Order: sequence, then structure tokens, then C-alpha cells
Amino acid sequence: SSLLTIIDTFPNQSRDIKSHLLDFICYTACGIPFFGIRNCFQVEIRKKPDRKFDLKKHASNIGFHLESLQVALRWLCLLDFVEISNELIPFVTECILPYLENGNPAVRKIAAVSVCQIFSRSVEARLDFKLKISDGLEKILNLGIFDSDPAVRISVLGTLASTFNLKPFLCQNFQLEKITAGINDCELEVREISLKILCRCHDDNPGCVAPVLRTVISQLVSVIQLEIN
Repeated sequence: SSLLTIIDTFPNQSRDIKSHLLDFICYTACGIPFFGIRNCFQVEIRKKPDRKFDLKKHASNIGFHLESLQVALRWLCLLDFVEISNELIPFVTECILPYLENGNPAVRKIAAVSVCQIFSRSVEARLDFKLKISDGLEKILNLGIFDSDPAVRISVLGTLASTFNLKPFLCQNFQLEKITAGINDCELEVREISLKILCRCHDDNPGCVAPVLRTVISQLVSVIQLEIN
């Protein structure tokens, strides 16, 4: 909160502050500061990248700096890095999304929630970035539906349900099929959130959502009738 106050009080310095914060975030997430990787992202935007970031070695030590990663990702969500938005989406997809496969549920959860929030501010991005967002959301949705930890599933799906800007991406048929699987989850809260997302997507893709909702309603009516009998 103190840092946000400084940025509001001295807006002319906010870009420098954000630059240092972004270096800290990048160093925490992938072991090198942002200025050391932005050129690679600029190359990737124009053509295939010269190299991919191997985060396995860095991510294996996440237990030693989990708190730092949580703080870094929290700032990544709080501050709007408008000045470097063209590089931010590739950074998030290359350096943050790999943490969805981390063995620590807390890491998977904070990474997925953070990426969702960043993507929600980038829905007006150009086409190639929208493809990155779509691919990233597919991985996040897989985590929200199939993760072994119910707390992770609840947190990820809850974030998707509350992030209205991502609805156009979630309304695609292959995404809705995965969300539909969530209404059969063993956790009641996961089923409720999945149903909420489906209802929200109905107007944009009724052909895919309406049959699922009719089936759910029919099942609920059958259960009520059995209870009455």
C-alpha cells in the first residue's frame, strides 16, 4: 500500500518504480531481470524465438522463495504495466505459466490466478497475443477442472467466473466442454462455480451451453421428485 501511495503521489516517477518492480518480478519468476529477456520476446513477436526459457532448474528451487514469488505476482496484478504491454503477455506465457505444473499447490494457484488477472487486462490485444491468451487460458482451465487439489480447482474457477473480460475466450466450444466436466466434480463448490460460468456464457454460445443446462435442470427435477416420493 505504501508503494502504491508513492506512485500516486509522484506519477512522474511511476514508470521508474514499475521498471524496478518488473525486474524484481522477472528475477523472482525466472532468475533474470526483465531487461535481460525483453529482447528475446521482441524477437518472438516477429518470428520463432531463438531460444525457450528452461524454468525447470529455477522452478525446482521454488520452495526457497515461495513467499517472494507470491509477493512478485501480487505486484504484477496490482500494477498496470501499460508501457511494456507488448512484452508482458509473452513474459507471462513463457515465465509464469510453467508454474502451473509445479508440485506445490500454492504455487499452481497463485500462478493461475495471477495470469488470469493479467490476461483480463489484455483482451484488446492484437491477434497474435489473443492466440497466446487463448492457449494460456486452456492450460489454466485444465488446472481448474482436473487439478488433484480441490482448493486449487475452486480458486482457479472462481477467478475465471469473476473475470468478465475473459468471457469471449471461455465461450469457445472446446473450452465449454471442459467447463461442463466441472459440473460433475466431487466438490459442491466446483460444481456451483462451473454452472455459474456456463450460465454466463449462454448468451454468447447458446448452441453449446443450452443442452447442458437442460440436462442439469432435468437431473435436478428428477432428484426433487425422488425426494418428494
